[in-house]
This record gives sequence, structure tokens and C-alpha cells, in this order.
Amino acid sequence: MLQKYRCNGQLSTRNLLTFMRSIFDCNLYKTGMSHIPQNNRNDRWLAIATWLIIGIGILLRIVVFLQSRNLFIDEANIARNVYERTFAGLAMPLSYEQYAPPIFLWILKVSTILFGFGEDAFRLYTLLMSIGALLLFTAVMSAFDIKKGLLYPLFLFATGLIFVRYSTEVKQYMPDVFICLLLVWLAMKIDVLKNTMISFVAIWFLLGTLSIWSSMPSVFVLAGVGMYYGTTAIKQDSKKLMPVIIVSILWLMQFLFYYTTILKPQADSEYLHNFHKDYFIFLIPVSLVQLQHNIQLVGNLLSEAGGYTALVTIFNGLLLLTGGYLLFRKNLEKALLVVVPIVCLYIAAGLSQFSLIPRVSLFIMPFMLLLIGYGFNIVLQVRSKVVLGIVVAVAFIGAYNHNQLKLLIKPLRNEEITDGMKLLKDNKLTAKDVYVHMGAAPAFIYYTEIHPAREQWQTLKYAHVLKYGQNCDAIAQTGGQLGFLYANGNTDEMNACKDGVLKHMIVKASFEEKGCSAYVYATK
Repeated sequence: MLQKYRCNGQLSTRNLLTFMRSIFDCNLYKTGMSHIPQNNRNDRWLAIATWLIIGIGILLRIVVFLQSRNLFIDEANIARNVYERTFAGLAMPLSYEQYAPPIFLWILKVSTILFGFGEDAFRLYTLLMSIGALLLFTAVMSAFDIKKGLLYPLFLFATGLIFVRYSTEVKQYMPDVFICLLLVWLAMKIDVLKNTMISFVAIWFLLGTLSIWSSMPSVFVLAGVGMYYGTTAIKQDSKKLMPVIIVSILWLMQFLFYYTTILKPQADSEYLHNFHKDYFIFLIPVSLVQLQHNIQLVGNLLSEAGGYTALVTIFNGLLLLTGGYLLFRKNLEKALLVVVPIVCLYIAAGLSQFSLIPRVSLFIMPFMLLLIGYGFNIVLQVRSKVVLGIVVAVAFIGAYNHNQLKLLIKPLRNEEITDGMKLLKDNKLTAKDVYVHMGAAPAFIYYTEIHPAREQWQTLKYAHVLKYGQNCDAIAQTGGQLGFLYANGNTDEMNACKDGVLKHMIVKASFEEKGCSAYVYATK
């Protein structure tokens, strides 16, 4: 058994704990909340409010998880890869235009072996990682000495839609958040000055290896970790710079191998490049249009992370800039730990190697919220009641608009394809009379061929899959009774297909909901 983590920063290869144990024992409380003096009434209320928000965030995630909404196109394609491949096969570039790191896929494989191929088994890992990320975020904020300013970004992180949704989805985005926060937390706990070269290199070689193969964006955070340790060594003991250089080279070599064997074949995919091209930025904008494009994408990240109105987004942007500036002045090492990953993401997006689609860049949002919290913490110390009132009011607006507490009573629904399938089944249609649009095909295949309850859909199994741009007019001329199922598709294309069918048939029954629709047609 590995020895327990020691709080003085001294670690060896024998006493490195798995973090999932520490987040559920008292050590996290001691580490994350030790700055709160319990003999002060205001600070006691602050501690209570902090844990109340954490509790709400955990409850919200569990409730949404238990809603067991349908898998949508990307989730279903990940599920198909896990179902169809061996452990070794999951270390190769994936099918169906998907990307996910090998360790993430292996954990999903183990989960489905243990619990079956239902939605909950596929989403269990992301749920656990999201709860861990919520606790870690609190600990990291506290380690940055953010006290009163903690509640605002913590509430955004606990109740924001993008965080809650991807806490219960079969994608690697929330595990990315957990792993990146874990690296930051460990960097502040593992002291390069107190560890031997062998111990430091061994620990961080292991951590870096697990991170790189578990989360692609972790390499951005490792760059920040390297800068954090390098600056610390230069300022306090230059002899400690060597282990930092050694471990950084080991990380770089591993990432280059990982990139060339797994990432590059997928990054070169024409489909993925076209899909993400509008979410790359101009590394050095040379025109107003390019600058506006960059600002819009960064603004989208801020909006998703902390408030959907322009006022709140601008407010959070100012807090972020203020927090970053003041953190650099107060503690250069910690500033590098947070800002370097943001800079690396910007460079990667400028080189068309990483997309700024909010869900793909989810890992960076806690870093942005941390700087927002740091800036908010400073602003709360001003003496002007007018300024303080305005700041608190805007923060309240942001928290109110951003929270998704309604999901505690109103289920989150995305593409409930089984409701459309039920319409087709209830109208006695069989596979030979059903046409499934390409956007709906992955989820349709999952529910008819992989899901534990697939037997109820056997009459629809192996239905026709429409190709993009297929002539639905010709299909409708066959007459009789036909069923069409749509999801996650191009609206214009789907409307063209519907119009083609309506030339020869009338709608007998229909199901229409966000992201999914189904129609039963009969001959005029």
C-alpha cells in the first residue's frame, strides 16, 4: 500500500497517493479550506456557503446522470468504437470520425464489461471525474488564496450548463478538466526544492505519462507545470533546474510519439478539419476582421464559462485580465502555472491544431474562472460601496443567468432518438420501410445493435441509412407507408428531403423535438 501523502511537500516514489482517495477524506478539506479561520463568524459562513455550492453541484450532476438521456451522434460513435474494438484496438486511431485518448477509452471498456453497454455505464467515468473536478477546483482556488472571491466562480462551475452537461456525456471533456486541475494542484504540492532528482523525475514522469495518454490538452498544462518549476528553481536553487529539464524532455518525447501515432492521422482528417475550421484563430491577426474573429471565439469561451449576456461576458473578461495582471505581480510562478496553458491553447488554435469549440476547450474554462475569481477577490476588497455594489450586482446577474438548477426538476434532453423510434414502431413499420438520416444513424445503430434493451427495436434493425443529398423524392414514389428518422443533421438538407417526400405522400404521424424528429407518411 502506498504511504499517505505528507502535507509538507516532501514526496517520494513510495508515497504518491491516488488523488481519488484524498478528495473523499479530510485531507482535501485541510488542503483546500485551511485558510478559513473557523473562529470568525463571517469566515464560517463563507465555508458553509462554499460546501453548500459544492453539494448543489454534486447533486445537480447526479440528478442529470440519473435522467439517462439518449446518447447523441458523437457519444454513440464513441460507444460503437468501445463495443467493436479490443483494448489494443482502442489505442489506434478511431473509426467514425472520432478522437478520444486511449486511457479514457480503456476505462470506458472496463466500465461496460462490468456494467453493460447502457448509457449509465458509458457515462459513469465522466460523472466521477466531474465530481472530482468540482472538489479540485475548490482546492486550487483556495491554494491561490482566493477567499471571498471564490463563491462566484465556484457557483458558475457548479451550475453552468456546459459543465453539467459534459459531466454526464460520453466524451473526454470533463476528464480533461479533472486531469488538468489535478496537475495544477499536484504542482503546488510537490516541492521541487525538497525532492531528490530521482524522486522528482520519477514522480512527474509517471504523472506526465498518465496525463498525456489520458487527456490530450494536459500537455498544455504540463508546459505550465514545467514553467512553474523552472522559474522556482531559477529563483531559489539553480541546481534544481536539471530535474525539471529532464522531465520536460521526457514529456515532450512522449507527446511527439503520441501525436505522430494517434493524433496526427486524425488531425489530418479532411472531415474534422472542415468541421473545426471556423473555430481556429488567426495567430497574428493582420486585419480588423481577423481580430474580430479571434475576439468572438474567446468571447464564446468566456460566455459559456460564466454568463451568457454581453454585460456579464465583458465583466468576466475585465476580471480575468485584472486577475492575471495582479497574479503576475504577486506570484510569478503561480501566474505561469495558470496562464501558460491559456497561451499554449491560443498558439495551438492559431496553428489549426486545436479547436476553440467550447466543449473541446472545456479544460481551459476552470483556468479562466480561476483568474476571474482572483480578480473578483481583489475587487471585493475595495472600500467604495458604489463600486462594490455594482460588481456584486453584475456577478449576481451572471450567476442567475448562468445556473441550470432547473435541471433538478426538468430533465436535460438533447436528441431523444428512441422517442422517434417509438413512433415508427407504434405505427407497425419495419426496417424495410424505415429510412434513417445519416445524422441519426450512429445513435440508431447503438440502440438497435448495442444497447442492453436492443431487443425491443429488432423490427427496426438494419433500416435503410440515407446518404447526404440522397433523393427522397424517388423513395416516396414507391408508395405504401414509410417512416423517416432525423437527428443532428443539416436543416436545409433535411427540409429538402421532407419536401421531396411530401410531393407524393402525406404525414400520418410525427414526432418533433430539439435535435430529433420522426415522420410516418402514407400515400396521398
